[in-house]
Amino acid sequence: MDKHNRPQKKQKGPKNVQGKGKDKKLAQTLSTREQDPQIGEFSHGQCLQHGQNSHGFHSQREVKEEQDLFTQIIQEIQFVEASIDVELGKFDSNLNKITSDISEFKRNDKTYNE
Repeated sequence: MDKHNRPQKKQKGPKNVQGKGKDKKLAQTLSTREQDPQIGEFSHGQCLQHGQNSHGFHSQREVKEEQDLFTQIIQEIQFVEASIDVELGKFDSNLNKITSDISEFKRNDKTYNE
């Protein structure tokens, strides 16, 4: 009631705001920020402390650093794969030589052929 014994008018806030007490006030504030372009830009701006904005996206510098890191990791993996292929080639060559030596030994061994 105001000083003339009239009921006070309810203040109109953003529609579809849920919650009670402090939660409702917070929801109204957040809803207002989304409606106001200047506040909205600020609320969706970049967090300088964490290098992320409110949506969790990293800054372009961090994205570039991560891309460079992934590129380096991929290159190292490719180098390891190539090294493994070389070693497998050597192993395969040695295995073929051993198999050939065993076959030759079997042909030349008289006790094995009897």
